[in-house]
Order: sequence, then structure tokens, then C-alpha cells
Amino acid sequence: MDYQELNRYIPLDITKADYDPYIIYQIKALDVNSKNELHNYAFFAWHILWMSFLQKTAFFIYKLDPGWVVSHLSSTRNAKEILESANSPYDLSEINEKSLCDVAKNPNVGFHTNKIANIKNFIDRRDHVAHCSGVLDIDEEEFEQTARKSLKYAKEIQDKINPLIFNKLWLPFLEDLKEEEFALVKDAVSEFMRKSFLSIVELEYIFEKHQVDLKDFYKNSALLHLADILIGFGINEEIIEKKKAQILAKEYTHEYYYRMQDELRATSNYIPDLVIAGKNGEKTYIEIKKQR
Repeated sequence: MDYQELNRYIPLDITKADYDPYIIYQIKALDVNSKNELHNYAFFAWHILWMSFLQKTAFFIYKLDPGWVVSHLSSTRNAKEILESANSPYDLSEINEKSLCDVAKNPNVGFHTNKIANIKNFIDRRDHVAHCSGVLDIDEEEFEQTARKSLKYAKEIQDKINPLIFNKLWLPFLEDLKEEEFALVKDAVSEFMRKSFLSIVELEYIFEKHQVDLKDFYKNSALLHLADILIGFGINEEIIEKKKAQILAKEYTHEYYYRMQDELRATSNYIPDLVIAGKNGEKTYIEIKKQR
């Protein structure tokens, strides 16, 4: 199987246009050890990568439903304080891993108890392998079976999370954008990414579900900035180009939206590096100055 498929579910580090250095290390460890048939070590790397997905999920669910999450992690000492002070999913590493699995029971996700029990068994297996027993416990068959099953679970959980990310994060973000702050859209999108710890799968979902029939060009331009991020991660550009074409081909009602669209269409880069908005009497104008 393609073990790198799990990477698509792991949070990105927008500040580096890559994954967190710690995650990059685990991705390399998984690749090297699986290719060299060092299955015990490949198992460890896979487990850490999968837990980064679970911690990202818990981090988001806590933002959505903090009371429920705190009550279901009561067995972990200082769980409330850990959650309240967490600045990233990795801060949740202080919470007991098995307890963290129970976050998937949240009504927004509704993951079945039996599947959560299987994930907890996966954690038990990791702990067992970690002991200095003198036995190499994990062979290729078991490692691949574990990887396939846990990846399947990640996909099932993610299918529940994707609409929440779109409706509870992306759409409110668009509503908070102000026309008078049009020049800051690119920075706003980057900040959204920095705080949200989204994965490639989640970004693709946002991109596919964003409705280009929005009449506000500045909201559509936010998607263009998001497209820039996706392309930077080597995503297939076909869907991006199609959505971009729809945005730039749309007719907008406000004069300054139309002018912005027209100038963007005429440039080689569809995303402006600097947009300056101002007023000349009562008329709003937009000037694009390329920095690249």
C-alpha cells in the first residue's frame, strides 16, 4: 500500500509551506524503515503520524464543543487546563492517548464505539512492541493490516469532519472579511491557515465546496489565495485551474469588483501580491502592484 497516503490527513505548517519538522522526520522514518523492512520502527512512525491526525481532530472538536470534550477527558489530570492553553494539536500530547480516542464519540463525529476500541488496541500494540522483550513483534503483514485499517478509520472520521470545517471555519471566515480590508485578504487567509492546522484533504474539500456564485469578489479572491497554498503543496492543479477560471469569468455587480477581476485576468499571476484600495471622492478604486 502507499503509506504516504496518511500524509494527506496530517496538519500542515503554513509558515513553512510544509509539514512541521517533527512530522517531516516521522514521514522520513516511515519511508526508510518500511522500504528496509524494519517493520517495528515503521510501525512506530506510522503510529505517531496517525496520532497527529487524531490530535488535530480533537483540537478542532474542542473548539467546536469544549464542554463535551472536557467532560469526556475527565480521566486525564488537568485535561481542562491543557485544552484551554493549547495553541496547536501537538499540545494535546499531554493527554492520555486512549482518552483522546474518545473524542471521536462526539455527536459531531459519531464514530462507533467498536472502532474506537480497535484504535485503542492499536495503541496497546504500540506499547507492547516498545518493551525490550527480545522479540521483533511486527512483521510486514501485521504492519500493513494495521496501516490499512487505521487509514480507513482516518478517512471515515475525516468524512465527518470535512463539512464541519467548511461550515464552522471557512464560511464564518469569509463572513468576517471586510471590503475595506481587501488589501489584507492574502494575509487573512494565511492567518486562517496558521490557526486552523488544516490538512490537504480539508483544504481540497473547502476548495471543492466553495460556491463561485458568491457576488462578492473579495470572498472569491480568498479562495484564489487558498489555491496558491494548495499549488505550493503539489496538489493536482486541474480542479484549482477550473475553479480559478470560474471566479475570473464571473460578472460582478460592483464596479471595483469588476475592475479587480479585469486586472487580475490581464496579469500573468492571478493572485495579486499587493492590492491598494482607496477613495477618489466617492469612487472606490483598486490598484494592483506586482511584487514578483
